[in-house]
Amino acid sequence: MIRAAIFGVTTELDMFTSPDFARTQRDEQAKTGAPGRADLLSAGYLATAPGGHGTEYGMAVPTLTKPEEAQAWVDARIAEGSDYIKIISENGKLYGHEIPTLDKATIAAIVQAAHKRGKLAVVHISTEDAAKEALEAGADGLVHIFTDRAPEAGFVALAVNTKRSLRLR
Repeated sequence: MIRAAIFGVTTELDMFTSPDFARTQRDEQAKTGAPGRADLLSAGYLATAPGGHGTEYGMAVPTLTKPEEAQAWVDARIAEGSDYIKIISENGKLYGHEIPTLDKATIAAIVQAAHKRGKLAVVHISTEDAAKEALEAGADGLVHIFTDRAPEAGFVALAVNTKRSLRLR
């Protein structure tokens, strides 16, 4: 965050970290303005399946497996201080190893749960199909880019047409 400020970046969007770390940074920002570093907004924990992307870093990550768990999962992240919700849609196939990932219905339920609480929902993707599914589920943004192919005709129109206005609390 110090390097970011050196290059003129005033706010960083963290996609996955310990809620305790994010809380410490947020508290410092509130108390001192955190001069000399960029402000931090964080997703805290990411929404992923057991054994899915994000669980490989040695940190215990709360996971979910079905749509019915979405609202409680989102509510717990907000209680921990998440500024927005990051969802994983990554099966690993593009990189030569399959890993578990959330299904379409669960991703859609997490997006709806985030919106119900006035939070943005962004989705980690690496394929165009995952990007389309995220947009169709109502995601507010895509995290990273897809690299499996050039965008098909109509992808940009899909992204523009699914744009929504969300009032954040």
